[in-house]
Amino acid sequence: RSLRLPAGLYRRFMTEQGLETAVSEIAEDASLDLRRKSERIRSLMLSARIPADSPLGREILDGLPGTGRLSILAAHPAEELRRVVASADVLIAVQEAWASYWDPGPLGSRKRKGAGVHPEAEILVEAIMPAGGSGVLFTREPGSLSRERMVVEALRGEPQGAGTGALFDRYSIARSSGREILPALVADEPALTAAQLAALARVGRAL
Repeated sequence: RSLRLPAGLYRRFMTEQGLETAVSEIAEDASLDLRRKSERIRSLMLSARIPADSPLGREILDGLPGTGRLSILAAHPAEELRRVVASADVLIAVQEAWASYWDPGPLGSRKRKGAGVHPEAEILVEAIMPAGGSGVLFTREPGSLSRERMVVEALRGEPQGAGTGALFDRYSIARSSGREILPALVADEPALTAAQLAALARVGRAL
């Protein structure tokens, strides 16, 4: 379940808060380097607030895909920034995601590409479903690309842990059965059982 916040909502926020002109002037100020432009623009954007009872606030809150924990994803030209927040904090998290489009990296990328000052700041809000574990399944062994082996990287808990630098377990399993081929690299107690590895192998074969 997800909610896509189009760039038009970002532009509404900027207009309603009276930020467009000030931000454009800072972005075009030749006396400021990229870092100082970024700092000033982000400070302006984060000093404003989206009232929960405003038309913009209600539009965002009424469309939320859940009332629990939410993933807020900003897709910059060369990178993605993801945060996990409680639904009660979603409005400030959306503002912070919009402000992240003015980080030095995305701002510099737009300038190099001549893409204009203001970004197409789309945000994706996704519901995080409760999970006992999360991770990644490689249907071919990375490095060798062997079709006979799959690799599973997993950890306990919800999906936001995967890919964020958290310690994960690594399993090398046979494609045909899910049986472990090499001793697992386990961060703590194993995240997956033999039955779960076999089930993942079946998923991998289907893929």
